Order: sequence, then C-alpha cells, then structure tokens
Amino acid sequence: MKLDNILKDVLKLKNEKTIRLLKDNAVLRFLKKGEMLIRQDEVQSYVTLLIQGGVKCYSILENGKVFMNYLEARSGVPIVSGGEENNTPAMMSVETIADSEILQIPKKIMSQLMDQQLEHMINKWLTCFLNECRELRQCWCLPTTERYL
Repeated sequence: MKLDNILKDVLKLKNEKTIRLLKDNAVLRFLKKGEMLIRQDEVQSYVTLLIQGGVKCYSILENGKVFMNYLEARSGVPIVSGGEENNTPAMMSVETIADSEILQIPKKIMSQLMDQQLEHMINKWLTCFLNECRELRQCWCLPTTERYL
C-alpha cells in the first residue's frame, strides 16, 4: 500500500499539512513473520502504527516468566510498548506474528503533531494504558495466592 493511501484511507487524515509532514518524515517498513520490532528495555525513536499483519507484545518479568501483554492485528492502531515517552525504555518486546507492514513516525514529528492536535486525548489514553501495563506486570510477579486475592 502506498504511503499516501495509508495516511488518507487507513489513518483517515484530512489535513494536507499533516499529510505532507508525515510523507516527508514517516517510514513505511515491511517485516517478515517472527521479526522483532521492539525489544524490552530499549529506548525507541519512533512511534509505530500497524498497517497490515499482526504483532504480539510480551514482557519478561522479574521472575523470568514471559507475560503476554496483548496481540494486535487491527489496521492503523499504534503498537504500544511502554516506551513512548521521550528517553523511557520499552516495557515490553514486540514481535510480528505474520508478515506485516508498519508505519514509523519519528518521535519528534509525533510530538510536533501532538502539540498541534489531540494532545490532551492522546496523552490521557497513553497514560492510562501504561499504568494498566505496569499494574498487570506487578500483579503477575506475585505468588499465585496473592495474585488471586
């Protein structure tokens, strides 16, 4: 799929200035099934959107167990790893579960767009999601009885 079609048809963008900014700065990538997109504890320089395919997001917990955070296969959704804020490491790894197409937007461009549009809504959504991930990780590190309670 061409970047112009993705921006208009998948992401439903209408503002020509925003479309032009993303066309000049975003990167469209194709990944094979099983490729690592994000590794836990690495700092990311892009915000990533899934265009086609699917990904699994998982964490390696302090006790060494693997905790599956979520699967995602919806077109146009952000792939959230918990490292979206500047200079914070990813809380989970992201791996493709099918041949996939992703759109990567540099964080500095995303920040610029967030300043112009939707800042409050995106920040609120991201904060809620990250808090939920942290709580789930903490819960899964507890012994079974405490986790049940």
